[in-house]
Amino acid sequence: MDTITKMLRIEDVAKKLNVSQKSVRRYIHAGKIKSNKIGGVHRVEESELQYFLNLSTYENGKEEKIEPIRKKSTKTDIVNWIDISNEWENIKSNNFTSADLFCGAGGMAKGFEMAGFNQVAGLDWFKEAGMTYRHNFKHPLIEGDITSSEIKKLLLIL
Repeated sequence: MDTITKMLRIEDVAKKLNVSQKSVRRYIHAGKIKSNKIGGVHRVEESELQYFLNLSTYENGKEEKIEPIRKKSTKTDIVNWIDISNEWENIKSNNFTSADLFCGAGGMAKGFEMAGFNQVAGLDWFKEAGMTYRHNFKHPLIEGDITSSEIKKLLLIL
């Protein structure tokens, strides 16, 4: 009489071990958990999972238990925000200059601005991001491909 073995998906194994699915995949690829690939998807027998949980190794002649179960983070959704509004409004100046290449909506430019840099321009080819950039900054935005000679000439005159 054949015994029916329950096959577990990676997400089921992850839940039982209280780890991420990525960790389970690492255990499988490292050979710590034996799996069967069915239809391109790894499946783990319950007996293999139990074996993994009881796994121990011998190093330097003495037995050491492997700790395969790592506790999930105890962090909550509460974020410890830091109020930087004072720095945001009171920008310090220095003698450095920067141009934000591949600027998108301007996050890097804002960081440099907050660090006191003199922003001379932003450059990007993405029209919608450029609209946001223009809304947030007074310095010019160059729209186009940085590999074109016309765009390079525009950057040189700034």
